[in-house]
Amino acid sequence: ELRQKENDQYAKIIDLTNEYVSARDDYSRNPTPGLNNKIVQLKSRLDVMKDAFMVLEDNLARLEGRQPRKINIDFVAPSPPTHLSVSVH
Repeated sequence: ELRQKENDQYAKIIDLTNEYVSARDDYSRNPTPGLNNKIVQLKSRLDVMKDAFMVLEDNLARLEGRQPRKINIDFVAPSPPTHLSVSVH
């Protein structure tokens, strides 16, 4: 049951990350205060969900008699570069 909770939490993190990336991409095309607020709220929710995931992993590891796995749950890709220019010499 704890393993299922961990898997469910992991899936929720992925879904919320996709929503965050979409909002961030929308903001880069058309910055609005509403989108900025949404991004801040999503980031906050992601941080809470990641902490909950790590607690589940720690508890599961203790029950299974192993060290907690270092699972990468930071899926937010960096923003694309902006203000690029090409110089020909």
